[in-house]
Amino acid sequence: MAIWIKVDGTWQQAAQAWVKIGGVYRQVTNAYHKGTDHTYHQAFLYDKTPPDPPQVSLEIIDALTAGGKIDYRYIKVGARLNGASNDNTARLIRVLTNYAGKAPTGHEGGTYTSTPDKDWPKEPWSEWRYNQYGQHTDSSVYNYKQWPVNASANTEPIANDHQFFFTAWALDNNGNWSAPTSASITTPKAGVLASNVIVREANFQPNSSGSWRSAGFQSGDLVQMGNPRSVGLFFYGNQLTDAIGSHGAPTIRSAQIWLKRPADDGGSQAADLYLFSNGYAAPGDLPAAGASITKNTPTKITPPMLSKGMDGWYPLPDAIKGAIEHDTVKALGLDYKDPVKAGYFPTDQSTISGVGDDLKNGQLHITWAEKV
Repeated sequence: MAIWIKVDGTWQQAAQAWVKIGGVYRQVTNAYHKGTDHTYHQAFLYDKTPPDPPQVSLEIIDALTAGGKIDYRYIKVGARLNGASNDNTARLIRVLTNYAGKAPTGHEGGTYTSTPDKDWPKEPWSEWRYNQYGQHTDSSVYNYKQWPVNASANTEPIANDHQFFFTAWALDNNGNWSAPTSASITTPKAGVLASNVIVREANFQPNSSGSWRSAGFQSGDLVQMGNPRSVGLFFYGNQLTDAIGSHGAPTIRSAQIWLKRPADDGGSQAADLYLFSNGYAAPGDLPAAGASITKNTPTKITPPMLSKGMDGWYPLPDAIKGAIEHDTVKALGLDYKDPVKAGYFPTDQSTISGVGDDLKNGQLHITWAEKV
């Protein structure tokens, strides 16, 4: 949906629209036209929602001589967006490097590199450009560049025993910047042949959410209740199993989940949360109504109790991180009771907002390393 304006005889797509009311211009986010069927149809939508942060992949590559010694070394830098297919609203991913020996903090920082990578000659090294803006045709796959730019035996070698920072932002075609994704990698000490290690950081958004009850699955919020029995579920499909461990055995360095509890939740004022995992990629994979669902490694989340109206990042228990490392997690759930107790208590009852309330609900933020 777009509005077009004629400028100097040429039709151009308008990025934003304004309306003059009482002599004052106001920005328009939605515009409608009345069709021949005498009903209104949306003609323009200006999206202010920032895109998800991108994913970054880092790997130390040693180019060896015929004698097996390091000829030169570079960092293979990859970037992609979340999702299983190309995002046609994506404009670019911007990657900036060390700023005063530390990670850059803003997408307009001073470590922008304009020299193109030899594999992507039509864009600056610091930008992965998509759709009509550049050469990259699928934002969901990793594309790689060399750091230093176009490294070779004639390139000044990168420093030994040094930490290199790469921070990335995504930009959509409405000019919205994402939150940053920060990654780093440390080069080996002098004379040490490096093991190829990829350090990745990514956010995984649930595809759907809801509650599993005796009558079957109900889409929406995650309700934890003992009577009638109900447990919540976030479904991630194959996002985790496809991304984590794709180059080698992964080690989870940190993992968190974003949870939001509505203020009008009918449960306890402050509730305990018990997280479990399973392999159901989508609601259609669940068993028939009345059956039991799999609850792998149910574990209490700490720090304790989430109060009504509160939200925040909660660390994933070690048991859940281990399940992710073993490539078995496609859904995460919240149980209705403590797994080490026979029954449920008032503080076990709660509601967690589903993805329909806020797309951030159930989002996972995971940093991991893969050794090739």
